[in-house]
Amino acid sequence: MRFTILLFCLCSSLLACKGNTKKTIIATDTVVAKKDTVAKEKFALLDFVVDEKPCSALISNKYKAAGNRAGYPISLFVTVNTIEHDKDGQPSPAENKRFAVLEDEIVKTMKEIGSVCYVGHTTMPGYRDIIFYIKQKDQQAVNNTLGKIKSANSRLIKSYVFENDPKWEAVSEFYKAMADLH
Repeated sequence: MRFTILLFCLCSSLLACKGNTKKTIIATDTVVAKKDTVAKEKFALLDFVVDEKPCSALISNKYKAAGNRAGYPISLFVTVNTIEHDKDGQPSPAENKRFAVLEDEIVKTMKEIGSVCYVGHTTMPGYRDIIFYIKQKDQQAVNNTLGKIKSANSRLIKSYVFENDPKWEAVSEFYKAMADLH
């Protein structure tokens, strides 16, 4: 899609060089309008304190509505160790980069398995939880895949836990806090 848009803009620019610049402006405006109409998932950053230590959660707003949660009754928390951290247990900049790469890999792999809900992550003193909700039918495939990812990243991944949570109670406080912000 991006290649097609880029090719269209390039061709329009070449044609414009022959004397008709109005077409280029119209084409560019059209491309921008199409880009702006694409729905993007947004995340809310929530800061909180546990045991007098700073914590945070980056939570998708896509699942604020209960209707978007239907059919995903199994919570999945992937716990990642924070090896390099500050005095409060928060990850160092280098550790944050490792987390980001690992989290991207896990999210991409999860989406390849099937339809999953990537809720976001929490950063607590000494660890990060990457949070998903999945369909019952995908649990075995997810378990097998995460086992392989954990073996390849044993330094970082501490554990992953599945729980039956059809009402999304494990993340309900985050969504309540997001609603209270607005």
